Amino acid sequence: MSTNFGLLCRNHLMGLLTLTMALIMSLASATISTGAETARKQVKVGIITSKSGLTAAYSFDQLGGIHMALEEIDASPRYKGIKIIPIEGDDRSDQSELLNVMNKLIARDRVVAILGPISSSGSFASYPLANSAKVPVVGTTAQAAGITDIGEYIFSQGGTQAMLSGPDYIRLLKEKLGIKRVAVMTGTDVEFETTGYKSIQKGAKEQGVEIVTTQNYLKDSVDFRPQLLAIKKLNPDAVLITSEVQAGLRILRQKNELGLQMPFVGGAQINSSVFVQDVGQNGVGFYMVTMWNDASPVPKSIEFSNNYRKKYGRKATLFSANSYDGVYFLAEALLRAKDPTNREDVKKALASIQTLSGVLGDIQYSNRLAIHGPILQMISEKGVVKTIK
Repeated sequence: MSTNFGLLCRNHLMGLLTLTMALIMSLASATISTGAETARKQVKVGIITSKSGLTAAYSFDQLGGIHMALEEIDASPRYKGIKIIPIEGDDRSDQSELLNVMNKLIARDRVVAILGPISSSGSFASYPLANSAKVPVVGTTAQAAGITDIGEYIFSQGGTQAMLSGPDYIRLLKEKLGIKRVAVMTGTDVEFETTGYKSIQKGAKEQGVEIVTTQNYLKDSVDFRPQLLAIKKLNPDAVLITSEVQAGLRILRQKNELGLQMPFVGGAQINSSVFVQDVGQNGVGFYMVTMWNDASPVPKSIEFSNNYRKKYGRKATLFSANSYDGVYFLAEALLRAKDPTNREDVKKALASIQTLSGVLGDIQYSNRLAIHGPILQMISEKGVVKTIK
């Protein structure tokens, strides 16, 4: 692939800076009003993102959804009694920095609740800190199974990867693609990939689909030709990959170079605006399983998609939608809480929410986890994603 990743990162960073400045100016202008503004209870909410490194590819989608929701909530009469004060922290896709950011938000900034971080591995590393400090956290993008098991202060708007790689996922692929024999390419040192692979194994067993080979790699791998050549010899019905964006870009480029013709299928973790933009012609015919797309007929989804495209000049992704709904999930709890500035009250209010009307439809919650079902998408031509019905 000819794309200069360094240039992409710089452009991506400029986009993130624009997002952040737009939010600051919007919220600042909203505070220059009458004395009634001071009657609103100010609620500090931490936001953990990644503006560089491995997970930066998802940050525009995450922050785009979060910022748009915050601006709407700030202007809505429904939330006139509260004012959310966002405090952003950049973990740089580094676990040590993430722990520093989490500690700062908890101890120094004294936030009431936290949104983020982006990755599942980061969530497993940092959520025990929040749970021990009794600070409620709403994850919007991390989807590894077991995240909410960390403790009673941990909530997930993003669902779990098991919903997108388990029995329902395999059943969907059997129905739409007619798979009987599959190969799997998976990373062995990234949390969401290892948990995703376990879900694929479970789903394949339950659905009677044979995994003819599992080809492993590490997160820093750049050459996937040995794995792809091994798969080519076996000629499976499809190849399921659990990778994130950069590995996915390399896999698709190299599989085209080697002439592999069978369908390749990725999960929600690869379905970002950066991926769709950067994969180019190599992505044509690539399938992605997700929980949502911007062609959804749900009224709130139509409004959200139109507003997002108008605001940012690009289509929203699942991470945009989940992050947006996650802010409203938290805002609903702030309305219900006896004291929206009290962490314990907010945690109890979050736990009390059983349904929420959002971009993803009428969302059900069970054990602090949003429940979603999978849908199948395909890149039909360069930059164009369609739903397989």
